[in-house]
Amino acid sequence: MVCYSQRRRFLFFLLIVISILTQACLPMKIPTIYDGQKYGVKEIQLKGKKKKLKQLDRPIPDENRWMLPKYHKKYEDLEVLLKKSNTTSFLVLKDGKVLYENYFNGVEQGDITQVFSVTKVITTAVLGIAIQEGKIQSINQPVSDFIPAFKEEGLEDITLFHLVQMQSGLAYDEYKRIFQTLKFYHQKDVRSRLNAPKLKHTPGEKFIYKSIDTQLLGVCIEQAVGVPFSEYVSQMLFSPLGFEDPVQWSVDSKENGQLKYYGGLNISARDLAKFAQLFLSDGRVGEQQVLSPMTVSFCKDNNCRNNEGAYCNGWWYNVWDDDRDVFFGAGFKGQIMMINHTDDVVIVRLGEKKGGVKWYEMLKNLSVEIGKMDKEYKVNTEHQVAHSK
Repeated sequence: MVCYSQRRRFLFFLLIVISILTQACLPMKIPTIYDGQKYGVKEIQLKGKKKKLKQLDRPIPDENRWMLPKYHKKYEDLEVLLKKSNTTSFLVLKDGKVLYENYFNGVEQGDITQVFSVTKVITTAVLGIAIQEGKIQSINQPVSDFIPAFKEEGLEDITLFHLVQMQSGLAYDEYKRIFQTLKFYHQKDVRSRLNAPKLKHTPGEKFIYKSIDTQLLGVCIEQAVGVPFSEYVSQMLFSPLGFEDPVQWSVDSKENGQLKYYGGLNISARDLAKFAQLFLSDGRVGEQQVLSPMTVSFCKDNNCRNNEGAYCNGWWYNVWDDDRDVFFGAGFKGQIMMINHTDDVVIVRLGEKKGGVKWYEMLKNLSVEIGKMDKEYKVNTEHQVAHSK
């Protein structure tokens, strides 16, 4: 009787799961970094001169100095770790120059892959540009100024700041409602998901990570600037940076062509690193101010971050080390764009999967050791110069 009862409970549970999936019409395809090739993309037309990254003739710190002990025991060296952890691109910049660069698992220099939620920091940066240009009044402007559906009671209180900080209060949850998340990702008409929003919390009350907030933000920006987002981001951000490789932006479907502002950027490791370098050069490329100082320094104010202090403006912040200013753009399956502002280091790690590696901690360690090695190098150089006189 016990076995029969257990079997009935199992069958009942199975029927519920099947029912949920059927009603949700959920595509059970796990997203990949090559999805842009399957579902359609918008080609970003770049203009201007391509700018090549310069090389830094210096070795990367030895693995003993930064690799977590359990990985150092498991893998022979950095290249073995990267190859076996499903990494496709690994690039390190120090002072804006390439310290280390390598590609694996079928990806070569110049190839582009989808970086998922790393895209969010591009979208929030474009918001900063639109504010700087006066296309948007301020980060506190109501969403209802751009999307009529948000003029309803309760929704009219949602501002662009709430979208940027994932505090809209909308009934979405990226982590706790995985079926909803996958359905939103595979939605063939994403605009239809934005026209009937439901409020769960008071705007500004609670941080809940959800991509719909960034999708709404992108729609607001496009409405404000009066031209397609793809044209605006090329003109105001990508072209001034001198991107050297193609750039594409995944869309919800070929029929609708709505950009996935929250996670559809397809970009090379080199060009992603160029964007990251903006946050180490006060938003400047040469003499041109591409990002305003306000955009670059926005998250330096802890009051702008969520209650845990870890998320701001699309970035995840290092909260375990008070000595260094470290933040990440992070995407599904281990897409990482890390900036160590204290040591002037950028690290880009892209891959098919995380590969079971604690990337955030280890890349932070690597960036710190690069900073230490740079100081050692400068001291040794000064000694050599002094002895040569």
